[in-house]
Amino acid sequence: MTELSPTSPTRQPRSSLGSQARNMLRIPTSRLSSPKGPPILVELFLNQGIITVGWVGQPRHQVLRLVPIPSCIMTARDYYREYASILLEAMEWLGSEATNRRVCVSHDYGYDLPTACQEAVERVLLFTAGVEAVSFQNTWWTVPAAVPPIQDALLVAVTMTGIHCYAYAAGDVLPFTFQSCTTNQHFSAQTSVAEWQQQLRQWLTSRENNLITAMLACSQACPRAARRAVIQNIWLVGYGIVDVPGYSKMVARTLKLRLEGNTPTFSQDSNPAVESDNLSPQSTQIPIGIKELQPLAPHVSALMVDSSDLTWLGASRWAHRLHGVDPDAKSFYWKFANPSNPARIE
Repeated sequence: MTELSPTSPTRQPRSSLGSQARNMLRIPTSRLSSPKGPPILVELFLNQGIITVGWVGQPRHQVLRLVPIPSCIMTARDYYREYASILLEAMEWLGSEATNRRVCVSHDYGYDLPTACQEAVERVLLFTAGVEAVSFQNTWWTVPAAVPPIQDALLVAVTMTGIHCYAYAAGDVLPFTFQSCTTNQHFSAQTSVAEWQQQLRQWLTSRENNLITAMLACSQACPRAARRAVIQNIWLVGYGIVDVPGYSKMVARTLKLRLEGNTPTFSQDSNPAVESDNLSPQSTQIPIGIKELQPLAPHVSALMVDSSDLTWLGASRWAHRLHGVDPDAKSFYWKFANPSNPARIE
C-alpha cells in the first residue's frame, strides 16, 4: 500500500492570508454531523499530478502519488486504470467509515473535468468503492469560501497549463463570467524558473488571447453593479505564480493601461507554443468594450494569495454546504450509483 504523508502541492505563492487560513481550518464536526457522518473530500490537482484526500472539516490532507494530466487522447478506461488503485487506497486509508459516505471532488482543471476523466472517477467511487454519491466542483471556485469576509473578488487561477478567471460577487460564484487562457503546452514542476517566468510574462500581452483579455472579458460579463467591487479585489491564486516576484503589481499595471485605452502590440511569434488562438477551444475570444470598462481603471488592485491552505479550507466549506441540505440532489448535482445505468467505461 502506498505510504501517505501530509503535504501541500509543490508550487505555491506566498501571502499573509496563509496564516489566517490555518487558524480557520478546522470546521466544528458537530456542524457536519448526520446519520452517516461527514462527507469525504478529494482534491484532484491534475495539472500538478497530485491527489489529496481527507474528511471534510479536517485540516490534514494526504498526498497519494503522481497521476497523469488529462489528455484528449485518454479514454475513460485509461483514466480508470490510472486512478482506480489510488482512490481505492485512499478509501482504505480512511477506514470502514468511508463506506456509504458522500464524496465531494474538487479539481483544478478549468470549468469542468474532461468527460472521460469524470466518468472514470465516478465509476471508481460509486461502483468500486461503494460511496453513496459524488459531486464535482472546480477547486479555485471554492477559495473565497475560505475567507468569509470576502464577498467580492476577481479570481485568477494560474496553473501549469493555463489561467482561469471568474468573478465572485455578493458571496457567490458567477459561473457565466468564467474565462480562460491556455498555453497549448503542458509545463511541469521540472520546468526551469526562467522559462516559467518568461511564459507568465507572455501571458500578459504577448498575443491577442492573453491573461489581461481574459480578465477584461470576465469583468465585462459581471453585472454592472458588481464590477467595481470585483475589480478592486483581484486575487491571483494557484501554484504557478510563485517564481515571478511582483507579478500582482505587473498584472494590475497592465490591466490599468488596457482600461485607460492603451492597447499593446500583440506578437504571435513571442509564444512559440501557440500557432493560432483557434487551437484553444477554452480560450477567451470575444470582443472587449474598453470604453464601457474605462471607469474601473482607478480601482484596479491585485493581490497574490497563498492558496495552499485556502483550497482545502474553501473546498471543505463548500462540501459542508452540500452536506445534508440537498436531499433531492437538485441544487448541487449529486450523482448517485444506479445499477441499471453505471458510469460508462469504454
